Order: sequence, then structure tokens, then C-alpha cells
Amino acid sequence: MRNKSISLCDKSFEVAKRMPNFSGWIRKQLLAYQPKVEVKVEVNKRHTNKHNVCKNCGAIGQHWTLDCPTLGAVE
Repeated sequence: MRNKSISLCDKSFEVAKRMPNFSGWIRKQLLAYQPKVEVKVEVNKRHTNKHNVCKNCGAIGQHWTLDCPTLGAVE
């Protein structure tokens, strides 16, 4: 185990002195402490489609196959 010193005021020292396993209690408290971590996720928009060929109408770089304007007419 590694050592880490903590500072106690007189009152907290008296409380800690009466505890049978102060170090164990501190370890348990530290392990139970899980601060909320905010994760920022950025979702990139679709990649540019300048080299894309629409499988529906054959247009190059104008739109994605799923966004093909003629796709609605086929359905």
C-alpha cells in the first residue's frame, strides 16, 4: 500500500482516535466516492460526399443514396 498523509483538526483527530480502523474507513470512503464525470461527445456530421456516387441515380457528389430525391419517387 502507498502512504498519504491527511491533516485533522483536534476534534476530527479525537473521533479518528476512537475508531478501531480509521485507515480502513478512509479507504472505504475514498473508494465509494465517485464524482460525476461529464463526457462531452461530439457527433460529426456526415462526411463530405464530394466523392460519393449515388447508387440510386448515379449522381456524383450531390447527395447520399439515402438522401436521393428520386428515391421518394421509387417508393
